[in-house]
Amino acid sequence: METTDQEVVDSRDVAIEIDINMSSTSTTVCVRCGKQRIVLSVTKGMAGNSAITTTETICPDQDCQKKVDGMLGLEQEKRHQSFLLREKKMSARKPVKTSN
Repeated sequence: METTDQEVVDSRDVAIEIDINMSSTSTTVCVRCGKQRIVLSVTKGMAGNSAITTTETICPDQDCQKKVDGMLGLEQEKRHQSFLLREKKMSARKPVKTSN
């Protein structure tokens, strides 16, 4: 029997009311504390002829989730800086001449 409860999840100090299907748990574990993660949302969509399902999961420990969000934010910033550096290097290169 499936039950749906209302739960308040606060990962960025902003309370968001979310429907969580409590019977569906994720098979993934938190990278920081090792607890089984909770399914926050499932989004289904189409890309061309392919069906895409995106599942967002969170750690049941809110303090741990905040720290994981911080770690992911740092990784994202690092990737963004790497992208900007790569773009800068590509624009500084001389264009290749082609013979016509």
